[in-house]
Amino acid sequence: MSTPSKPLQPTDLEELPPAAEASPCSASTKAGRPCRAWGIKDGLCLRHSQSPAERSAQGRAGALAANQTKTRRAAEKAAAKLQQAISVLPADLTVKIDSQTDFTQTLVSVIEATANGQLSAAKARAVTGLLKLRLDAESLAISAKLVELERRLKDRPQGGGFVRRV
Repeated sequence: MSTPSKPLQPTDLEELPPAAEASPCSASTKAGRPCRAWGIKDGLCLRHSQSPAERSAQGRAGALAANQTKTRRAAEKAAAKLQQAISVLPADLTVKIDSQTDFTQTLVSVIEATANGQLSAAKARAVTGLLKLRLDAESLAISAKLVELERRLKDRPQGGGFVRRV
């Protein structure tokens, strides 16, 4: 099995045989069975015409895209829940969640208002949902930072070590 020196490019499609001449991939799967994909170049399918490094890079890129999509969808869902929770809050209850101190103060205010009967249990649950969303958003932000750090680590030159800056 020969592997090209570069990944398959859109311009390579011009070199493909006509559909009448297309044949199944001539390579085998890891299980030893014949590959069921159609050969597109030199009798090999897209996967088998790539080097292992190219297949690995394509897999990592797909995983990164999937993680970003999952994070984005979770953030959109959290934003929708946030809007729903805000719509049922009483006007006199100030909700601040920008900092840890504001977050804690809001939590204390909700507990006090619920205990004093100024805030119904249903509205207290809505505020609690809002506060949980804040924690979920913080968790998503941490996850996004972790994904970015993993990407940077992967892109870092191999064999290096630390570079001393003077």
